[in-house]
Amino acid sequence: MPEPGSCQGRDVVQVGTVTGVFGLKGWVKVFSYTDPIESIVDYQPWFMKRGESEQLVEVAQARCQSKKIQVRMRGYDTRDQAEALVGMEIWVERQLFSALDEDEYYWFELKGLAVVNELNERLGTMDSVLETGANDVLVVVPDPTSIDQQERLIPYVQSEVVNKVDLKSGLIRVNWPRDY
Repeated sequence: MPEPGSCQGRDVVQVGTVTGVFGLKGWVKVFSYTDPIESIVDYQPWFMKRGESEQLVEVAQARCQSKKIQVRMRGYDTRDQAEALVGMEIWVERQLFSALDEDEYYWFELKGLAVVNELNERLGTMDSVLETGANDVLVVVPDPTSIDQQERLIPYVQSEVVNKVDLKSGLIRVNWPRDY
């Protein structure tokens, strides 16, 4: 799941990772966090990041094969050059994302929000989202103010389980018992 961060002082979000090389002409395999996966190439330029190392790159070509994205960056024309990108995170400026309606949000905006049940018991902090097919699942990890040290998997079912997401107050309210 994408995470907010700061590349070169910009407000950026991680949208993918370079997972390997493909062929001899500088192509890399990209794991995309976007939905649909091919929309990752719509957000440019890319900030490539590994640890403290960052560089700005431009996508020269992209293609989707099955459920994978293959990309060639401008200036990366050989397999050896492309291998230097393997393992790098792909970040883009947050402002490139479309504005959403008031009750809509991107998954990355939920990371770090407090998760509280209907009894006002703090279950923890939203860490990530698992895509299961039937419905997405929130991974809620314990934090210093949660009721216990249990990790919870809470199905994202609007109105039945997830009652309210309030980005301004940093809170997700769920209909989920503490012992479930």
